[in-house]
Amino acid sequence: MSLILSEKPKLERKLPEAGAQPAYITQIVGLGTQETEFQGERKKVKKLRLVAELCNETIEKEEQINGGPVKKLEVPMVIGQDYTASIGPKSRLRALLEGIEGRALTGKELAELDLKKYLGRSCLLNIQIATSGAGRQYCKITGAAKIPKGFAKLPERVNDLVSYDVDEKEGGAFSTFPQWLKDRILSSDELGNRKATSSNNEDGMPF
Repeated sequence: MSLILSEKPKLERKLPEAGAQPAYITQIVGLGTQETEFQGERKKVKKLRLVAELCNETIEKEEQINGGPVKKLEVPMVIGQDYTASIGPKSRLRALLEGIEGRALTGKELAELDLKKYLGRSCLLNIQIATSGAGRQYCKITGAAKIPKGFAKLPERVNDLVSYDVDEKEGGAFSTFPQWLKDRILSSDELGNRKATSSNNEDGMPF
């Protein structure tokens, strides 16, 4: 056994350029009731995850079909962010949706807001690059705006539209999620902090 040790460097995921980025909303995923910490206080709140496909950012992906040669493809970059499942006056989610709409949501809309209507919607997402306490850079969505008139035509959306509610348990789109996202959903109060029954998907890294 060698006495020379080394630490393998962690894989750094490509980050998008900071600023306003044209995007499509492609996934809205209910995470159930999760334990969170804010200003030293721990509490349980219902969370959801919003995922967007960036129109002007790509990443390289390897794909193999039917045992053939591995091909490298350029695919649109996707980013995601968690939100508290609330549309109260101070809600970050509400601010984001009103940015996408380019107006305040009406009382009628707020009385029964179906988030699935935002799937496939185009918008400008304001992206900021931040650094975690561990020194890892990541991107976060700080706001949204409606695509203005006269803006360049967006490319066609590539990714499928996906909605998932924790009530679906391990059904619906659950099997298509990366392992870390499955684990988060299964750690919810609604699903009794269970573990995934399978892990066929490649692990993905959350933004």
